[in-house]
Amino acid sequence: MMNKNGYVKLRRGLGVHFQIMKPIEVTVYVALLILADFQTGIVKMSIRDLSAYTNIGYKEVSLAVRRLDAMDYIIYTPSPNQWVDSMMEIIKYASGEKPEPIPEPIPEPTLQHTPLEQQKGAPKNLKKYKNSNTELTQKLIDHYHDEFVKKFGDKPQITVDGCKTLKKLGEDYGEEKAANIIGAYLKDNDEYIKSNGYPIRLLQSRVNAYLVKAKKDVGVNYL
Repeated sequence: MMNKNGYVKLRRGLGVHFQIMKPIEVTVYVALLILADFQTGIVKMSIRDLSAYTNIGYKEVSLAVRRLDAMDYIIYTPSPNQWVDSMMEIIKYASGEKPEPIPEPIPEPTLQHTPLEQQKGAPKNLKKYKNSNTELTQKLIDHYHDEFVKKFGDKPQITVDGCKTLKKLGEDYGEEKAANIIGAYLKDNDEYIKSNGYPIRLLQSRVNAYLVKAKKDVGVNYL
């Protein structure tokens, strides 16, 4: 395992991503920054060891790592077996040998929400995140999660492939329509979907049916 002594520099610009990441994801991401190889930004360790290091449950850390991968913060290569460590590579990792830019000050938080692109201290590569719909993907993941909990009273399992499906849904239809499609899916009475627990992987196969139904139903525009 890597040397945990010493320190690493964290840019203040990381703060803007707290609006995108959930608290556990922030903890896991900062842990990876601390543990990463100084030159490559790569962490080689098992999810179980990362769980022990962060003092967070194994399942929560595993989900956080997969969500960070889906949101393009890291590249996650799972271990092929229990004797080989997983590999997590931090995207756009800044080596300690490169000069650190002087960050702009971040204003004190206010009760009124300021759009991410208007905030001082927002990263210069913000366009990458907006183009890849990272923020939109997170909103759709949260929407699916919240609606599932509301309907069934339990948290759903969200896989990396599921995150990618929601990302494409957002890219194809925009936030409002994609959210409505998710709502229609969770109300679907198809026996196969119900028996499988409304997994995101089956959502794509039903989108066309919802679009056609919305066009046919007179006076109904749930999409």
